[in-house]
Amino acid sequence: MQGQYILHVTESELVCGESLRERGTVVKYYISVDGGGTKIKAILFDENLNLISCAASGSVNPNFSSQEMIQKNIEQCFAELLHGLNICEAACLYVSTVGQAGQIAEALRKYVSVNAVDEVGEYSLGLYAACLQKEAVIAISGTGSGVFYVREKDAGYGVGGWGALISDEGSGYYLGRLAALAAIRSYEKRGPFTVLTELIMKHFGYDDFREALFSIYGGDSQVRSVASLSYVVREAARRNDEVALEILRTNGLLMADQTKAVLRNAGIPANVPIRVMGGGFQTHITMYNAYKEDILREFPDHDIQPVIFEPVVGNVVRHIWTEERRLDTESLKRVKINFAQFLYRITS
Repeated sequence: MQGQYILHVTESELVCGESLRERGTVVKYYISVDGGGTKIKAILFDENLNLISCAASGSVNPNFSSQEMIQKNIEQCFAELLHGLNICEAACLYVSTVGQAGQIAEALRKYVSVNAVDEVGEYSLGLYAACLQKEAVIAISGTGSGVFYVREKDAGYGVGGWGALISDEGSGYYLGRLAALAAIRSYEKRGPFTVLTELIMKHFGYDDFREALFSIYGGDSQVRSVASLSYVVREAARRNDEVALEILRTNGLLMADQTKAVLRNAGIPANVPIRVMGGGFQTHITMYNAYKEDILREFPDHDIQPVIFEPVVGNVVRHIWTEERRLDTESLKRVKINFAQFLYRITS
């Protein structure tokens, strides 16, 4: 989600100059960053939980992109986030990413001073995005995939996370790979017909299917290009393409298999909730339904739901708990209103 959004904030509240000093008011600003294999997202919010701006750019995962591209994406994200805003200081940078926290903080300091950096693991961030404080099993199907049991800020036993070249079963990348394989089989007339073939050509902007798929090899991130085919699967599923629907079921079952392994091997009690997040699950409700139904057949007492917010807003929830030591109904309601565009939604 790119571009800036200004909500519930007056012009004077965006200025760190004389107008605020004359009134004796110092407004604290905070920045949340969620960096992954597909994109980096950032939001700027104030101490009153107002969303000031948001921005996004490309991948910051070193497994998928070069250091040069990562640095470019980080700087582009912050330039967009802070464009036109006369803000001098961030009270805290909340950041969740794959080993790039220091690089992200250093890039931000080119624009504003940063008083503190709070790094949160992606699975712990899922706990906050679900508005849970103590523990949960977090299943992530993003560009990559994995399932971990999380207690507060610590990720305990988990499975998955092996990377696209080896595994990442159930991920957005795996979904795209299954789509490409099904489209190839249809194109070569050795598998059932699917509209995925036509949609892949349209997705990459080619009239020839072979050229469309081979264009992946010339891109700056082959993994991200394959993962982007999840959008093609979504469109095919909306057209009730049975091949696409079966791919979604397969991916859901792969995520369920990993989740059940965590429940069994770590002896997770039935009162520990299970929460799902990531763009893979958001592709279409068919994947989520297959995932949930398969787990409940073996573990019928577990509460399984999507997270409430996209991960980047998980840091807003974490901020509230850090400052207030609790998340009351009124604060949660305010976050849902002010950050409504970041509510986690699964396509039906």
